[in-house]
Amino acid sequence: MGVQKKVRIGPLNSVGGVVSELGKIYRQARRGELDVGDASRLATILREIRSALEASDIERRIEALEVNE
Repeated sequence: MGVQKKVRIGPLNSVGGVVSELGKIYRQARRGELDVGDASRLATILREIRSALEASDIERRIEALEVNE
């Protein structure tokens, strides 16, 4: 059993943070450091996180508009 390299994960609490992680995954896959199948699965998870963040932001904006009516 080999020693597993510790992967640094940036914050995923903003769309920018998620996009940054997507970029890291892409570069790792292109360099052959990450299996393309694994990269694809991680990218799918990150896209779901991004969608949830965007939906949450929209919800907050709608609530703010409703309060100001």
